[in-house]
Amino acid sequence: MRRPLATTAACLAALTAHADVNPTIGEPASPSGRYDQPQQGLQLGGSPSGVLVYCQEGASVCSDVSFDELTSFYVGIGGAPVEEAGALPQDLSPYRLILLAPLDLALAGDDVAALRSFVDGDDGSPGRLVVTSDNEENFPDAPAQQLLDDLGVDITFNERSEDRGCGSYASGLGADRLRRGIPDAARLEYGWTTTLTVGPEGKVIAQRESSPDVIMAVYPAEREVLGDVVVAGDINLFDDSCDVGVFNSVLWRNLVLY
Repeated sequence: MRRPLATTAACLAALTAHADVNPTIGEPASPSGRYDQPQQGLQLGGSPSGVLVYCQEGASVCSDVSFDELTSFYVGIGGAPVEEAGALPQDLSPYRLILLAPLDLALAGDDVAALRSFVDGDDGSPGRLVVTSDNEENFPDAPAQQLLDDLGVDITFNERSEDRGCGSYASGLGADRLRRGIPDAARLEYGWTTTLTVGPEGKVIAQRESSPDVIMAVYPAEREVLGDVVVAGDINLFDDSCDVGVFNSVLWRNLVLY
């Protein structure tokens, strides 16, 4: 059941109420516990600045998910415009971040090539691609796995699902700029996830709470800003299905900043 839409102001209030990070720029709070002067919105370093949410036309998950919170969050902190599409646009140059909802069908070769070019920055501006899954019992991982294989991403969706709905939590492992402002013990809320196996060239970003099971990773581990692929075992880290935890919002910010 989808919860009522929380306001962007409420998300920001929750962020600013936490004493460990500056929610705008992800820096530690000052020793006094007071935040530095916030920036006026996200500093994206020029174009491109757009965010594309791709929910494949006709995909079963697309009737169950919405991204109002994600959109409101980016707009509310002065970030990138967010577009939703059921088909991949021919021109991906306006986008900094592309979020793929779970796929029902394998992408066409032209779409795979376009996404590879987007990540590699063939137009001069590398992008970040987020590939998501959900629970294997309802949504097949094969189309998303085929995309990862085609892109040469050293991360695998496992053929098993964990947890049973909203109120499931993940914590982190190790340091990475995608976790900037997210303490290792902090919780990311999600619902029902497919776990991941991460090869030596990838890096674990989040695990199921009190478990070694990986639910989010990035490839490659060593990289410049953007120009990478983030893999998440559950779309509920990004959509409106579950409560948006304080640190889910910090993760969203990091995806467009770092």
